[in-house]
Parts: sequence; structure tokens; C-alpha cells
Amino acid sequence: VINATGVIVHTNLGRAPWPREAIEAARTVASGPLLLELDRDTGRRGHRYRAAEEALIALTGAQDALVTNNNAAAVALAVGLAGRGGGVAVSRGELVEIGGGVRIPEIVRRAGARLVEVGTTNRTRASDFEAALAEGRAK
Repeated sequence: VINATGVIVHTNLGRAPWPREAIEAARTVASGPLLLELDRDTGRRGHRYRAAEEALIALTGAQDALVTNNNAAAVALAVGLAGRGGGVAVSRGELVEIGGGVRIPEIVRRAGARLVEVGTTNRTRASDFEAALAEGRAK
């Protein structure tokens, strides 16, 4: 495949390759039974993504985490939770159309937030986001 799209890792051409360690870890987990939704303590159906959410919380120090199965859902939920009724800062370089014709500006609008563009299409700095927050243009 020759990638002439202008996007380094174009999602329509597949995803980024996994490191060898990740492949081995996945192989180990997939080679035996997996308690995907079974709560070991109660023997009842549990929360499918809780282990991943707990790992994310531990890694990031966040109050909570939510795992989704696609990018559009993740963006819509994050914007809806953090930006409802206010501005959400997005790098101009990320104002793209993702799979299925879903556009980031449309997701932000439908989630009830106002899009605040920061940076440029080829470079956005932390200071661009900091300025939008300090000026009250974004939450």
C-alpha cells in the first residue's frame, strides 16, 4: 500500500502496528479463558471494561475513566461531559473527518459545546490551549 493521503497513520489503511511486547501480552491473554464480563468475586455479570478503566485511572490519576469502542463515541462523550454549554479547544490540525463521514466539529456541536479552534493545521502548542483556557474561551 502506498499512503499518499497526507496523513501519517491513516485509519482507513489500518492502525499503528503493535510493539512486540503488546503482541506477546495479547497472545498470552487470548490463549486461555478470559473473564470478559464475569465478576470473579460475585460470579455475576460484571462491567466489561472495568479492568481497563481501573488501569487508566491508575496510570493517569484521573477520578474516573470510560472505555468506548470507537473514536467518535469517545469524542462525543468527552466533549459532552467536559464542554456542555461552553467552549472546547481543539487543535486546527485535528479538525478532521473520521470513519463513516463523522466530522470532529459536528461531534462537538452535537454534544452541546462550542468549538474553539487553537493552533494551526501543522502545529499546535500547549500554550495555544493554555491561552484558550486563560481567556475563558474554553473549559
